Amino acid sequence: MAFVATDESYGLNRLNDAIDALDTKIDGQLQLGLYAAVQDLLHSRVVWYVRNVDFSSGLEAVISRFGSGIREIAAGLDNALPQDIQAGRSKRRQDLTDGGVPAELAGELADLDILVSAPDIVTVAERTNRAIGDTAATFFAAEANFGLDRIIAAARGVPASDFFERLAVDRAVDQIAAAERGLVADMLATGQCGQQAAENWLVAHPKAARIRRSVEEIAASGLTLAKLTVAANLLGDLVKG
Repeated sequence: MAFVATDESYGLNRLNDAIDALDTKIDGQLQLGLYAAVQDLLHSRVVWYVRNVDFSSGLEAVISRFGSGIREIAAGLDNALPQDIQAGRSKRRQDLTDGGVPAELAGELADLDILVSAPDIVTVAERTNRAIGDTAATFFAAEANFGLDRIIAAARGVPASDFFERLAVDRAVDQIAAAERGLVADMLATGQCGQQAAENWLVAHPKAARIRRSVEEIAASGLTLAKLTVAANLLGDLVKG
């Protein structure tokens, strides 16, 4: 059920069909990279749905719940993203259109890395009873302030020599994601949203500056399993205390 829920919530079959239609129209390696991007999102979110979603209300209810939220987040990205994340998104879209991908499809594909977080955003919005747009803006502000997007992206490339090391990497990423959900909920509790909520929360939590510097150093220093575990523990302590 998690596979179908992810596929339907994100409309991934439609994206794969659109990539299929680019046969002979774009470079083959670029096309393979587009398939891989869709596949990476599918795999990571299937695991997320398995670990975080209760399917007792039925598959269609889950698809409706998350699908509508994901679409709302995608529609609001122009206003929700901090400047540096927005710049990366624009560059990715331009690179794809330069490679021959139609502009509308390029925009959707450029958003995939950002929309990986969409189910977390929907969950926090429900927990805090805040609007999807407010929650998304705060989520991305938290990511930008603590470099969490870079940590999680780099975690995908952390070498793991066996099953147990891969399990440790996955667990650390889960801990970071859980800490981020808690952090965003706390920021929204300030009554603000977006960067203002992040700034208000940081002012009220002076020790967060030290943890933020530590996480930034970890993100910039070449990620290893040990460093990833330290970052996860630091962020977990931040939300607890």
